[in-house]
Amino acid sequence: WQVEINDDGADLTLVSWEKPGLVSRFSGVLSLHGMNILGAQVFAMVDGVNLFIFRCRLPEGLHAETSWEAVTRDMRRLLQGKMALGYRIAAHVASLPHRHKSARTEPTQILVDNESSGTYTIIEVYTSDRVGLLYTITRVLFELQIRIFVAKITTRVDQVADVFYVKTNQGEKVIDPEQIEEVKNALNFWLDSSPDCL
Repeated sequence: WQVEINDDGADLTLVSWEKPGLVSRFSGVLSLHGMNILGAQVFAMVDGVNLFIFRCRLPEGLHAETSWEAVTRDMRRLLQGKMALGYRIAAHVASLPHRHKSARTEPTQILVDNESSGTYTIIEVYTSDRVGLLYTITRVLFELQIRIFVAKITTRVDQVADVFYVKTNQGEKVIDPEQIEEVKNALNFWLDSSPDCL
């Protein structure tokens, strides 16, 4: 865990042994502490180690060391099974003033590409930015037993382009039409139909 503060916010680098759902968990804790994830890169290494790089816009006052200790404490609590993240994020979003919630102007677009890579399925998500977005997307993939090997997250103004290189838990490309349809339906529901990301 390393934090580098800069003018635009902070770059966070995390290294962890591979565990299912880490992208979802880490991005959820960052959202819970009011950080807007502007960009992220995730790499699954061959030796069972995962590397996470998050570029975040920080809320007012989060530069204090005690605040970073709170983020670290919550990361540990989550990994120890002492925090229900979905409920915490939902409560956090509900407590925000209306002006901080996203105005969804464009419908979400989800593309599943099995042609561009011989090894991975590429899932692209284009949507409006909002609290807990990366947590929501990665939680859906985790629930559908899809492992993320590389993730590239880009935020421009209030629009997000998220690209995930994925495989099934069995190490294969995601080619089952039923599973692909469920990915699209679940993401469209949570990102367009649901009142808030959960």
